Amino acid sequence: MKSYYELLNIDADADKRDIKRAFYKLAKQYHPDLSSKKGMFLKILNAYETLIDDNKRKLYNLKNTRIKPGIERVLPKNRVSFALSLQDLVDLRCFYRKTTVRRSGHFKPKGYDVSVYLTNSELTDGSIVNIDIPAHVVCPVCGGNRVFCSLCSHKGQILKAVPVPVTIPPDLEDGEIFSVPLRKLKQKKYAYFMVEDLYVKIKIFQE
Repeated sequence: MKSYYELLNIDADADKRDIKRAFYKLAKQYHPDLSSKKGMFLKILNAYETLIDDNKRKLYNLKNTRIKPGIERVLPKNRVSFALSLQDLVDLRCFYRKTTVRRSGHFKPKGYDVSVYLTNSELTDGSIVNIDIPAHVVCPVCGGNRVFCSLCSHKGQILKAVPVPVTIPPDLEDGEIFSVPLRKLKQKKYAYFMVEDLYVKIKIFQE
């Protein structure tokens, strides 16, 4: 599998100007309006969004190299479990479009959005996990200009799951909950997140 650097055909030490230039060149070639290779365009888009962001690029580089002492480790995504399950959606009657009445009694808010599973050593040594959060983001093709863009249908924004790097506080205990203020992540490409704060619950398991 090609790395993000290989997908964009750039060097590992490329700066943001090189990354943008490479992306726009490939975007013109593989844009859905000009090419049938939609999958390739999405791969290029993911590579661009990761490498253009300093935080995500750092995490990507760490994840694709051996962990060194003193460097926070990146936990795999299978360590994340979302609090809202399929059964919860059924209890909330989210699939029943003909009624606006939600079933009461069955569903109880859990007080957190996601659980992160990690070992004691991963907690004390320092860990980071990428959590996918729904967000409105500025369209990477038209740059939010809202003109002649089929990707965002001229809205200037697209809705997608944004991987947010979350640093796990090392002083927490099993079952504790901490919050991440999503709306304070001031980045131009984020129009806004669908939720204001993310509540994360720590789950410790034995190594």
